[in-house]
Amino acid sequence: SDGMPATTLSSAAAENSTSLSVVSASAFIAGEWFSIFDNTTAESGTSNDVNSRKHRDEGFVVHDITPQINGTTIYFRHYVGPQGVTVSSFNGADLVVSNAKQFRKGEYIIFGVQSNRNAVQISSINYKTNTLTLASNVVGDPTGNAVYLTGTQKNHISGSKVRKVATTVVSDAASG
Repeated sequence: SDGMPATTLSSAAAENSTSLSVVSASAFIAGEWFSIFDNTTAESGTSNDVNSRKHRDEGFVVHDITPQINGTTIYFRHYVGPQGVTVSSFNGADLVVSNAKQFRKGEYIIFGVQSNRNAVQISSINYKTNTLTLASNVVGDPTGNAVYLTGTQKNHISGSKVRKVATTVVSDAASG
């Protein structure tokens, strides 16, 4: 037994994927830390090959979950990354943030949730005006939303284990 809730990838996730399709995310909520790793591929020898199974582990924080007909999609952010960066304004693919120096061209970012969620690559940055130009137009109105890094840095095969590492405390103010 795992000791912590777990599920598996229902499809492979390539490098720079900004979401993970899983069999079920019923035991996961936004803010929880999880890991993803290949626990099924047999490995032999003492290879130090960077593509070997032992080098495909990653950890993320659940950003948002979207139920699908045949499974669930988990959108995630990096466990370590910029904090305190928010959206000031936007126009098309231009996103003005409180501190553009926290990001680099080519990185993937995520902000907003559900129909207001954006997970997109940064095409260019104007550090003087704190403007990130994105690979696609902004969806919804993200003004005031926090901006986080996202995207896998490794490939993950279908069937890889997605396991909760730490849970978050959710308070219900209405029950007080």
